[in-house]
Amino acid sequence: MADAPSESAPPGFAWGLRWLSAGVVVTLASVFLVEALRNNPDLPAEPAPSAPAKPTPQPLVEARAHFAELYMSYLLRTYYVPERGFCRPLLERLCESLHRSGLITEASACRTLPNDRFVLAIGRYQNQVGLPVDGKAGPETVRMILGGTFVGREGMREAFCRQNL
Repeated sequence: MADAPSESAPPGFAWGLRWLSAGVVVTLASVFLVEALRNNPDLPAEPAPSAPAKPTPQPLVEARAHFAELYMSYLLRTYYVPERGFCRPLLERLCESLHRSGLITEASACRTLPNDRFVLAIGRYQNQVGLPVDGKAGPETVRMILGGTFVGREGMREAFCRQNL
């Protein structure tokens, strides 16, 4: 059984590692999205700090950029896919709603979905409404943006992707 901890590991060890791994992923995802939001030219500039800030070490900047690319690639290739309840009509409705609300500034961003501007807009929306920022529009986020009474991914798929079933 793949989920059973090894005989030499203490009880609960495997679950502890899973929670630790999940925590690391969520933390890194949050850092990525906060940095992306901070560096987005579509957002108003923050006031300059009164004291000069220490420059960020170059390896850290490179690591952040590399992680941002990896995380964005993960979301675009494996999260916003039909197997997770997403279809073209649902992505288009989400994008149009994000555009109307000003979270996506150019309508052309909704032509090829999913894309990086769409994921960043989802993160901005999550930040505005106080949800954990991870760039993933799960059923709760979709329900908040588009409305509806569906439950879970299957309900989301049935509500927005009927013609594609």
